Amino acid sequence: MELNAEAVKVAGGFKFCEGPAFDPNGRLWVVSLHGGFISRVTMGGRKTRVAETSAPNGGQFDADGHYICCECQRKAIIRVSPQGSVSVIAESCDGKAFHGPNDVAVDADGGFYFTDPDGSSLENRIGAVYYVRPDRTVIQADSGLANPNGINISVDRSAVLMAETLTHRICRYQRRPDGTLGPREVFCQLSGGVGPDGMCFDQDGNLYVAWYGSACVYVIDSSGRPIGRLATPGDNPTNCCFGPPGSKYATSLFVTETVTNAVWRYDIGVPGMPLHHLAVASE
Repeated sequence: MELNAEAVKVAGGFKFCEGPAFDPNGRLWVVSLHGGFISRVTMGGRKTRVAETSAPNGGQFDADGHYICCECQRKAIIRVSPQGSVSVIAESCDGKAFHGPNDVAVDADGGFYFTDPDGSSLENRIGAVYYVRPDRTVIQADSGLANPNGINISVDRSAVLMAETLTHRICRYQRRPDGTLGPREVFCQLSGGVGPDGMCFDQDGNLYVAWYGSACVYVIDSSGRPIGRLATPGDNPTNCCFGPPGSKYATSLFVTETVTNAVWRYDIGVPGMPLHHLAVASE
């Protein structure tokens, strides 16, 4: 199917736009990876710079209302408070520094998964997936990957989905109660463009994948079958998220894109997956 929702520009002027996520008060946060700053954005297009760092990338909010963000230049995971203070919460595993984290998925237990792709390629598959436990100890959940990128947790919390950009595939792992992952399986194989980037779920378990270099967001059902796509104004969508449950934007998809350096809204009429840390939007 083709999704025909019109792209509505929310805000522009970013520098490699990434990391869209709504905080518990229903406010949209977006990063400028090449600008080194994180912004809060209103639906009317007003931007407020919340924090400055070196190269922020994908992020999600935790249950306490802090933005958990990948910092690829600092090779760390940072935690940004609602007031904008920045602290490092993970920068190594078993004494080995990360390569450069890319995207993150927060679970209902207070832990989170993240991808670590920098320096990896089809010839040099050093990319990895890590899990940071609620007590902030870090374990490596998978390795030997060619540019692991977007990551998210399924609606029923039973699986983790990961975009391996350079192989043009989405991988699936069974998620165990202790946060460790089962064997890697190919969930969906596609082609074209650079490959899959950030992604999110709707409430029915369909996966929305920003496909960098292909000017679209693919929609993939729970069996791994592509069922549609949403055209983007520029070739390079990087990530996506749904509006907060209970708000007027609950059935809107928000997409960041780097050619236009903007965040776009699509009113698609489908609610996103309810996330444990989100409240009803206040703006």
